Amino acid sequence: FPTRRSSDLEFQVDNYDAVEKAVLSVTAKSPEKTRQYVYNMYMNGEFVGLGPARFGTNTLYYNTYDVTDLLQEGSNALGAINYTQDEKAFLCQLTLFYKDGSSEVVVNSGRDKEEWTSLDGTNIFGDDGTNIGTGYFFAAAENINANLFPYGWDEPGFDDTSWNPVVDRGAIVGSYSLTPYSADNVQRYLVDAAVVENKGDGVYWIDLGKEIVGGLHLDVDSPVAQQITVYSAEEGNREAGTVQWQMNTGNKYREYWTLKEGQQTIENIGMKTFRYVRIENCPVELTTENVKGLAMHQAFSEDESSFTSSNETLNEIYDMMKYTIKATNQDLMVDSQSRERGAYEGDVLINMLSSYSFEDDYTLSRFSFEYLNTHSTWPARPWTMGG
Repeated sequence: FPTRRSSDLEFQVDNYDAVEKAVLSVTAKSPEKTRQYVYNMYMNGEFVGLGPARFGTNTLYYNTYDVTDLLQEGSNALGAINYTQDEKAFLCQLTLFYKDGSSEVVVNSGRDKEEWTSLDGTNIFGDDGTNIGTGYFFAAAENINANLFPYGWDEPGFDDTSWNPVVDRGAIVGSYSLTPYSADNVQRYLVDAAVVENKGDGVYWIDLGKEIVGGLHLDVDSPVAQQITVYSAEEGNREAGTVQWQMNTGNKYREYWTLKEGQQTIENIGMKTFRYVRIENCPVELTTENVKGLAMHQAFSEDESSFTSSNETLNEIYDMMKYTIKATNQDLMVDSQSRERGAYEGDVLINMLSSYSFEDDYTLSRFSFEYLNTHSTWPARPWTMGG
């Protein structure tokens, strides 16, 4: 079964005042079978970003991040949680640009591989072979166990002496050329829940108010260590306190999370499409303060477009369309992030034209168009008829 692996490196910066900019470049492979991101990157305890995008033809994309504000004098830590089902390769490089015009590569995971350590995350994320994907892709359920999670692993000073050396996979490029991703990076955003309702007996029903692409975030102080069941869905019934976790798309969004005793943050690293959540066997009170959605999308400017009319239905249609473009701006325009996660010419055309109405940013449209030039689908291929 696929494994999730955490990698960690601590490094020193003794000339912080001389630094003008710190730039981190990251890639990993392969995102193809899961049709979702491989790496989740962190620096000094803060989330940096996730990626990479789907492969191009002979192209492996990498993302670049400005991490100047995360850099600090003295000890610094870089870390990544990686999930993939094949190839299992990761590469990152941190370059410091100095005020005198010079630059220095202070971290390169290929060059400095002896200094990195790794931890197999199979038990932490409970890879038991359960698929929350569909027939188009496999994505393992995240049955997260907070008792095993190495909290503080991405911060300076963490004791990683029990971790393992990383495995040298050779050159990550192989038959691919490294190419910068040409659209905006995908980030994570906390989303306040509209409703968190206690149904009794440890059952909570949650409505995020709108559908998101992403995961769930809990920040709780549990009185005991206990396993909870988390159901996510696009459809829910507040009165009955139920959600349709066996979705019409074929996804089965059920996961088991084990809370540890005490304070903890526990959240998904993968990607689901949902609005409603039902949590069972929960030993701690949940409120809108400690349970939130964790949306994954590119940055979106709310102020570049607006519309209002005397027709409330028309206003609602506009708001829904605008939010849809915002919520579905991941690495590539696809049919959906639930059923197929595939790029099709017709779907991309609709997304392109819609996105131009709401934001002055064409980079994702351009990338999706270029991707389809080399990954055409059956409706757009030439057809011939026999006589």
